[in-house]
Amino acid sequence: MSIETWKKEFYSVEAGILNSAADVVLLEMSIETWKKEFYSVEAGILNSAADVVLLEMSIETWKKEFYSVEAGILNSAADVVLLEHSIKKWEGLQTENLERHELRATPRRYDRIEDVEGAGFYINSASCSLCVRYLFPKGANDRRCGNCPLSKVRGDAACDEDADVDGDDPAPFNVWGLAANPEPMLHWLRKALKVAMLKEGK
Repeated sequence: MSIETWKKEFYSVEAGILNSAADVVLLEMSIETWKKEFYSVEAGILNSAADVVLLEMSIETWKKEFYSVEAGILNSAADVVLLEHSIKKWEGLQTENLERHELRATPRRYDRIEDVEGAGFYINSASCSLCVRYLFPKGANDRRCGNCPLSKVRGDAACDEDADVDGDDPAPFNVWGLAANPEPMLHWLRKALKVAMLKEGK
């Protein structure tokens, strides 16, 4: 690449040759060469494009796709709704989805995801619709997470407790915390969803 290749693309006709041309020809030549390099797609063409095309990828674009409703808003929702909300969030923690939104799980203890600007989202009980509903006992004889559908499908073991339902079953929340691996959590959430859907006749 050289000054000659640049001239071939952006200055193929010497200015002096156009000395007697109408002013509009001179202006059009300058405008069109600029648009060719810096404005090759009209803004209107992107009008119907997905917002993710128009926005720089970030924690906000991730939330729009995987966590568009805050967990607390669903406090009175049915278990199926809570489980679907949780599954969506944990699918967002799969490596390919984090990378697509240019996020990473914070190192050492993976309790947070963040974008390149440092904006983050915590993976904890406050962002879990199931925890918001079931983590804390309602009655004196209730146990922590006792009524949570995820806990029930794991043999009454909370997501941060090891269980022995399918053989060796480490706590799925702890697997995420130690290795940023969301798959065990997704496995049990999907099982719990199937049970909840059967109960609700879906």
